Amino acid sequence: MQTAPRDRPAKHTVLREFVREVGAAPDAVLSALPGARYGDLVVVQGDWWYRAEYRVEALATGSRVELTIVNVAERLHWSAPLAGRRELADAERAFDELLGTI
Repeated sequence: MQTAPRDRPAKHTVLREFVREVGAAPDAVLSALPGARYGDLVVVQGDWWYRAEYRVEALATGSRVELTIVNVAERLHWSAPLAGRRELADAERAFDELLGTI
């Protein structure tokens, strides 16, 4: 896994977005998320096409966590959703499982 920059590449397409609330404080959530941390943003750069962005916001009862999955493929951009169809299909379940461990 590479270290990802905070900003998205110019060529990108948002593929999936999920939002959940958890009872943990933002610092606990941010510490449990994989990837490079930039304040309230955690970025995971995956294969040639994949970027996951987690944003964490404080709530009175814990945290609001957003996951955005972005196609950042520079070449063959159109094929990334096909190549990652299994990851995209499993993304919501995996997000819920990750948050369940916090």
